[in-house]
Amino acid sequence: MIADKLARYYGYESASDLANSLPVGARIIDIGAGISDFGRVIASMRPDVAVTYFDLRYNNAELLAKAQGDKVLQNVSYMQGDILEIEQSPLKLASYDRVFSSRLIPHIDLEDVDLARKAISN
Repeated sequence: MIADKLARYYGYESASDLANSLPVGARIIDIGAGISDFGRVIASMRPDVAVTYFDLRYNNAELLAKAQGDKVLQNVSYMQGDILEIEQSPLKLASYDRVFSSRLIPHIDLEDVDLARKAISN
């Protein structure tokens, strides 16, 4: 399961271990989530946890449908946006208990190193 692999990447033994570590009512976000099942798996284990999927490509209906999967989870939301323009976004990263992003950096093609630093520091 991809969710277990990503949980290990973040220092947990499994997705279940990560889910159990979250405080009651936690808010988490996966930046550059794409079609990963990571957040959905955590959300299904913890209905009290709000999960936000954030991806530049969610304006593509086909990709968004793949990301949403077959099962509607009330505690999962999807937001289209550009992490490089986070300051213009309604997204407030400081309001999340955990911020995840495992595969975002390789997709950012930047010549401006300061802009890249800014994107990952937010």
